[in-house]
Amino acid sequence: MNYMKFKNKRHIITPIAIVIYTLVIALIFGLKSNSSDTKLAFYLIIGINLILAIVLYFILKKREDYRNKK
Repeated sequence: MNYMKFKNKRHIITPIAIVIYTLVIALIFGLKSNSSDTKLAFYLIIGINLILAIVLYFILKKREDYRNKK
């Protein structure tokens, strides 16, 4: 029964894990980088990761809703 509760929250947990990973990498890389060339790539990668986390949330949520209807 406990497994089902976790399985139903997968659409929340997975994107949050991606966001936490992105923030940790951003902190590590941001503290070490001083070059303006790498800063642009740095912000671009962070932005893409956050957009992908949001898209993944909506895809997993829609998939869960579809499965619950069956």
